[in-house]
Amino acid sequence: MKLWNKFLISAILIAVVIPLVAQVYLSPEKPGFTEEVTLTYKADEGNQGLKDYSGDLYVHTGLITDQSAHGGDWKYVVADWGQNKEQLKLRKSADNTWILKFRISELYGIPPAGNVTALAFVFRSADGSKVGKAAGDADLYYYLKEPAFAKPVEVALQSSTPEPDWARSANIYEVNVRQYTKEGTLNAFASHLPRLRSMGVNILWFMPIQPIGVKNRKGSLGSYYSIRDYTTVNPEFGTMEDFKKLVAKAHGMGFRVILDWVANHSSWDTEWIEKHPDWYARDSKGEIIAPYDWTDVAKLNYQQHYMREAMIQAMMYWVREADIDGFRCDVAGEVPLDFWEEARRRIESIKPVWMIAEDADKLQLMNKAFNANYAWPFHHLMNEIAKGKKPASAVTEQIEKELANYPKGSYAMQFITNHDENSWNGTEYERLGDGTQAFAVLYYTIPGMPLIYSGQEAALKKRLLFFEKDQIDWSNTALIPFYTKLNALKSENPALWNGKHGGAYKKIPHNKENAVVAFSRTHPLSKVISIVNLTGTAQEVLLDGYEDKGSYIDYFTGAKVTFHPQHKLTLKAWECRVWIADTPGMDEVRSIRSFQKSDTGLKIQTNDGNYQLNFLTENAIEVVYEPEAYFNPPPSAALVEIKKKSAFH
Repeated sequence: MKLWNKFLISAILIAVVIPLVAQVYLSPEKPGFTEEVTLTYKADEGNQGLKDYSGDLYVHTGLITDQSAHGGDWKYVVADWGQNKEQLKLRKSADNTWILKFRISELYGIPPAGNVTALAFVFRSADGSKVGKAAGDADLYYYLKEPAFAKPVEVALQSSTPEPDWARSANIYEVNVRQYTKEGTLNAFASHLPRLRSMGVNILWFMPIQPIGVKNRKGSLGSYYSIRDYTTVNPEFGTMEDFKKLVAKAHGMGFRVILDWVANHSSWDTEWIEKHPDWYARDSKGEIIAPYDWTDVAKLNYQQHYMREAMIQAMMYWVREADIDGFRCDVAGEVPLDFWEEARRRIESIKPVWMIAEDADKLQLMNKAFNANYAWPFHHLMNEIAKGKKPASAVTEQIEKELANYPKGSYAMQFITNHDENSWNGTEYERLGDGTQAFAVLYYTIPGMPLIYSGQEAALKKRLLFFEKDQIDWSNTALIPFYTKLNALKSENPALWNGKHGGAYKKIPHNKENAVVAFSRTHPLSKVISIVNLTGTAQEVLLDGYEDKGSYIDYFTGAKVTFHPQHKLTLKAWECRVWIADTPGMDEVRSIRSFQKSDTGLKIQTNDGNYQLNFLTENAIEVVYEPEAYFNPPPSAALVEIKKKSAFH
């Protein structure tokens, strides 16, 4: 045996510190994960359910690990109940004595340095009618060490997820490549980049662009979320080279690019099913299952280490090869938290990225893995208010709930439509009616990152087909100035920036709280007041805004207004008003947040940007100032380099 192999096995030997179950024996008793193990099962002990049995005998087996929540929380289950795999078939060696030879790492699909507490077993006849367990019909466990079960992960008070500088004031735009143009290709979409840049779009989120499965396909073209190959481009859209060029062009224009990632399931005809059938979840009959009623996809089994590794490698591939800037992760809450945290850690070793989870319930996802999630509760609330089922006062209740429960530094993505809502629940005009633009102003000014879906700026009033070609009609350009102005409002006012970078939210008391929502967002460098009538009737509003008195500029008209402690105004049906504090000289205030030594000198972070002091020679210092707006330039500065350099001698 080579010296390295001896060292590896010695390093992973595990002491048995708990008495072994008498009817299950392993040889050696202290197995290394990569060496051959002989399991001996005594059928005439325990519950004796297989005593004197002479037919084919199989073992149902998994592991108890440091990720198990309790002693019966099996991980890395090799096969579902009733699945007669050859590697799980025991050989009879004597009366009521059966043996099985295996290697722990190979059988359970874990790395050689895995952290295993116990091996778990239930023995059964081929048809499952006879079962061998411990006395009292308990599962059998062969303990390798003292158990230390994982505690449920709590929502952190503070998110430790890395956040790239460019995300602090960004908005996001969802790209549906198939329906965007007549051609439905990446190259055809590229012609829209100048228009989107002029609109002030920052992040381009591309729905999945990988090849789509054919087996069990829905419709003639299938779902984008039925991935056949994780590391290639759907020929329907173009080539990998086309995508790389598109990303490079987008980067050159000031965009960031994120890719939709489908980690919960794959298509039924992916190479993974053929080569690694154990990478998939199965039912009690041993059949691969589809999640929910999504019959065109097969659910992946996250108890398989090597499947996890393949998924992470695929994500890293797109960051390395296509230079993308992050991921929108489909049904993220259905995938184990520890997978996402490991994936994020590994991806960050390549470049800083931004990630959003399609989830609203598992806020733990934003402890270390994701920067943002979906504001599904707020989205549904807007639909309810538009139908008259909920009052406007529920807006503040929901926002305050989000602010209290989210890990500090994380935030929600706000939206009135997206690909799921448009195709399955109706356009924003079906759901929000005449209040569509009022709700648009609302979701742009509350805490969170705003989303625009393909065609939203074209007042798209049809549900796009999901499994067929259904081109967006771009003939209506009336709303492009509206969304351009909202994007500028977001970018130019730190009070509306994302997460910890934005201003504090405060409800403004008034006399029409069931009909009108009024609030301020206050940042050291800016203040924004938003007042929106969320009903179809005019409202006479008396604001009790003592803290909000002063001079403001109406963002949409440019008119100046002075707020008094008891301010009256009339709002038309669905009217929205946004005021910016008129405070001359506010942008000249600068405070120092931190100092950090760099390879070339000193980095000074201020409230509005960063100073980099580079020591060129003994008598020369270069000062590089990067304002925060550099990462999210307004549309007018899209092609203008605003990084300023000066040298002092």
